[in-house]
Amino acid sequence: MNYIKSSQAITPEFMSIKDWCNYSGTTRTFTYMALSEGLLRAVKCGRRTLIHVPSGIEHIKNLPPAKIRLSSSSASAQRAA
Repeated sequence: MNYIKSSQAITPEFMSIKDWCNYSGTTRTFTYMALSEGLLRAVKCGRRTLIHVPSGIEHIKNLPPAKIRLSSSSASAQRAA
């Protein structure tokens, strides 16, 4: 039997909150806040809450861009270099 090897991992459509936090890099608090505000879609499977991954990815894509500022000591060190 021949198997096709794929370089891309298969992403499940639903995952547990713990797995979602590991996958997305978000915290449980952030995830529960997004759920309570209706920004993430989830389903219940018995006692488990499963995050709908495509909606979670869309939510993260729609977050505002990060504003990174150098501290004054970092900026002066860069100017000196």
